[in-house]
Amino acid sequence: MKINVSSAAAFATVFVALSTILLAACGTRQESANAEGPDTIQYELAAEDSVEKDAPQQLSDTVVFNDQEFIINIARTPADSLPKVYDNDDIPFLDNMVNVTVLTGGETIVKRTFTKNDFKEAAENVNFSKVVLGGMVFNTINGTGIVFNAQLCPPGSVEGGNNFKIAFNLHGGNMRITTDDTEEDHSSNDDQ
Repeated sequence: MKINVSSAAAFATVFVALSTILLAACGTRQESANAEGPDTIQYELAAEDSVEKDAPQQLSDTVVFNDQEFIINIARTPADSLPKVYDNDDIPFLDNMVNVTVLTGGETIVKRTFTKNDFKEAAENVNFSKVVLGGMVFNTINGTGIVFNAQLCPPGSVEGGNNFKIAFNLHGGNMRITTDDTEEDHSSNDDQ
């Protein structure tokens, strides 16, 4: 095999040039005294805001009393505008607001937003910092008025709650809240 001297010389020249460049690139490097080391700053990761809350709930009912139709709407909503309530494990919960509306004959006779503070006068020995307004349900309409049931309960639980009756005048206006000693859960009708 005959080797061309000029091709061998060109190859050798290219090989030496590439080797020199590679050796220079990989050579030892001396850092100056002012050079910064690797970034060792620790950054705190964003923590998830894990506030528990009840699911929003909408209850509707239509009742006829004395040939008059009453349309009742109850809406429970977790409210971040209210102070959080902490359970026994220090887990924060949002308290609830409940909007109650009663319509009859095209008129709104009841339109009221409830928070747990509305029950303070009727509640005896209730630690309001440890309970949420669990919810409200329609109970009955009778000759004395429109009656609802409500419950203040530990956050995340309907066990061991405090039950109340809320009675509105049949034509709206006056409202009265009293304790209810029955053992029923009055926070919601989750089966509906």
